[in-house]
Amino acid sequence: MEQKNNTPVTPAPGVPAMPKAPAAKPIQRRVGSVTLGVCLAVTGICFLCYHFVPGFDWQLVLKIAPAAGLILLGGEVLYFACRPEKWKYDFLSVLVCLLLMGGCFGLSMLGAVWEELDPACRRNELKLGQEYTSALYTRISEEAPEIPLWDLTGQVHLYSAAVDSLEDIHSGTGSVEVTVELQGPYQSAADFAADCRTLADAVLECDVEPESICFCWVPVQDPAHTLETGSLPQTQAYSLQLSGPVQLNWTAAQMTEGTTVDDLREEENLPPEAAEE
Repeated sequence: MEQKNNTPVTPAPGVPAMPKAPAAKPIQRRVGSVTLGVCLAVTGICFLCYHFVPGFDWQLVLKIAPAAGLILLGGEVLYFACRPEKWKYDFLSVLVCLLLMGGCFGLSMLGAVWEELDPACRRNELKLGQEYTSALYTRISEEAPEIPLWDLTGQVHLYSAAVDSLEDIHSGTGSVEVTVELQGPYQSAADFAADCRTLADAVLECDVEPESICFCWVPVQDPAHTLETGSLPQTQAYSLQLSGPVQLNWTAAQMTEGTTVDDLREEENLPPEAAEE
């Protein structure tokens, strides 16, 4: 049986030796590429689950995804830092990492933006605002029918679309603001504040306590007097803003001190030729 001779062949004198084949370089991976691939795959899976899996909670996925992406990226950086011959951390790696971190932070803000733009939440705000305004008007008509009003508005702000009734509104789910335009007339800020105290008591008896109440009164000008005299009569407009439980329980005297008085002076409304004289 023929045997192979494994003795190395020595080149003859004067004959150049054969060049050795270059050693294979270890494969280097760019940091961030693994995380990017995993994120793309998971995103595609979530899209499929949203369309084909009933009851898929995509909002929960949006809340978890940013933290999971940052953890995965940090693990990849640590893994390749222990194997410097198998990783590459150049400009493109830094760019990929920055894009991934920016995407994670963008996803973390998407939930808050969606809650702000949620159509269902806006519809609930309008519906509950109308219900609250009706309840306010009913209460004021019962408690203070002698005080005439120009307008009454109850505005509801919701932090979640899960709120379906006025009873569900509290400091953690939403807030309520009330605007009252009084008809007057009023001769002094004390008279205005006395009616504001009566109306505030009626508002506070409703099921939902407002976060703030804004009272205002602007006198209605007589067009005939303005046309005859060419100027507006001297008048005063009153406004009062109450915010928080302390101010909502002010006395009438405290409300008088907090009332803003806007003067409309006669000389400011004279015709230009009269003002020059």
